[in-house]
Amino acid sequence: MTKTSIPQRRIIKAGDNGCAYWWIEFGGELDTVHDNERIRDELWSVIHGIWDHIKNSGDFDAETMTLEWVGSVPGKREYRRFVGDYVLHQGDILGQTPFADRVAFGGWSIDLHPPQGMYATEAAAKQRYADGIYHIPYRSLYSVNTSNLLFAGRDISASHVAFGSTRVMATCATLGQAAGTAAALCAGHGVTPRALDIAELQRTLLREDASVIGLASTDPDDLALRATVTAHSSLTRLAVETPRERWPLAADAGIVLPVDPELTGLELLVDAARDTQLTIELYDPELGQNYVPRRLVDSVTVPVTAGAAQWIDTGLTWSPETPRNAFLVVRANADLTLHRTGTPTPGVLCFTRVPLRPQDETPQPLREWTDAGLLRRTFCLRTGATSAFAPAKAVDGYARPYAGPHMWVSEPLGEAAGTWLELAWPEPVTLSRIDLLADDDVNEDLINLHHHRTPFDTLPTLLRDYRIEARRDDGPWRVLARTSDNRRRRRIHTFQEPVTLSAARIVVEATNGAPSAHIVAVRAYGPGVQGW
Repeated sequence: MTKTSIPQRRIIKAGDNGCAYWWIEFGGELDTVHDNERIRDELWSVIHGIWDHIKNSGDFDAETMTLEWVGSVPGKREYRRFVGDYVLHQGDILGQTPFADRVAFGGWSIDLHPPQGMYATEAAAKQRYADGIYHIPYRSLYSVNTSNLLFAGRDISASHVAFGSTRVMATCATLGQAAGTAAALCAGHGVTPRALDIAELQRTLLREDASVIGLASTDPDDLALRATVTAHSSLTRLAVETPRERWPLAADAGIVLPVDPELTGLELLVDAARDTQLTIELYDPELGQNYVPRRLVDSVTVPVTAGAAQWIDTGLTWSPETPRNAFLVVRANADLTLHRTGTPTPGVLCFTRVPLRPQDETPQPLREWTDAGLLRRTFCLRTGATSAFAPAKAVDGYARPYAGPHMWVSEPLGEAAGTWLELAWPEPVTLSRIDLLADDDVNEDLINLHHHRTPFDTLPTLLRDYRIEARRDDGPWRVLARTSDNRRRRRIHTFQEPVTLSAARIVVEATNGAPSAHIVAVRAYGPGVQGW
């Protein structure tokens, strides 16, 4: 091993887990099909060479270490892709092209590795990040010249560079659901993939809770979209007022807030070592899926006198034409300290800015902001009234965050369980099924590598115990379904006999730990509408 460039070019640590050795790559200049055994043998050779180096060189504390497991099948990072009606490319990822026929999404960086693999003299990987997630069009999922062929996963119609992002498993999962749904619809209608009605495909995907970002459901079969929605209580302002730890403003801080319909009354809790100034910039992320500062809307500088735990009125206001998120940049100031809580807040994300690295070719906003030390934490703040968590958000057609959280959130449950969300229709409707989408906290890192894990066996924001009730006109409420110990985001409640009702409500008895009830969406279907 010491006779190769590997120890000089790559990081070798005895205590690292297997994921840290992703750079053991070979075969990019060979035929990954016909040279498969040669590639495998070279990988095995290097793996055992590295192990011998760790165990016997004397440079590592490895006396009690053993080699437990080595893979036996080379994992092909890249092989062949097919050509569709559209070839997804680098510009679509970095530019976040808003495809009208979007059916899936990706969010990994454009992650390119040198073809020489572990023997390359340059860096083992280079990444370029978009400002947020990007869309993948249906036209990249079927063949340009084979009429009945659909693609999913690592063979979709994408350029080499775009494939550096689309190849990862979570993205492949969204592609699999889209292609599988398209195949079923094509078979059912007797049409080729190119002839499939895109609107029907998107409606079906959204009905089945697929991640089609930024597209609201307009499903004509969903009777919930016609209902008037009310609630026992709703979160009507953001007030994070219980400080737990101090956060020195050694670097810029970032705060993402929902603005619906406007931002007013923003206050921050700060300590000032001496008389100074607090500077805050308000940015519009522009695209609904983005959480980075892109377009400067306003900037304010307010005086702060020396003292501890002061609520500072920023004076910032913003009334965008449509609801969206605001990204606030609180400029670094060595004389100031923010306060933070030890809990998350619905619809709010907090970040700190990290300096650009020398190898960063151009500024990449997504790399400049990190939630390290701030994950599931919130800077202490107060705002004016908001409609971001109103009952109607549960029937606005969105099932994922997009320019806002898009969910109903109750006031804290406290000791009195039984908060409810009610759907009412002007005339009685007949239902055979109600779908409930709870909040699975899409900001939680559920990576399946073994170097870190989420601390939760069940996400706290999910509903745990609830019941569905119905009534006709002004009659009594009766229970249609009851759920306890729920651990899922999506629950489908199908009734043995159709139920005619004027109103239905979800009564939340307990969450899995969150102080408030969160409901992303409620959907209601009549007889004849089937789930997949």
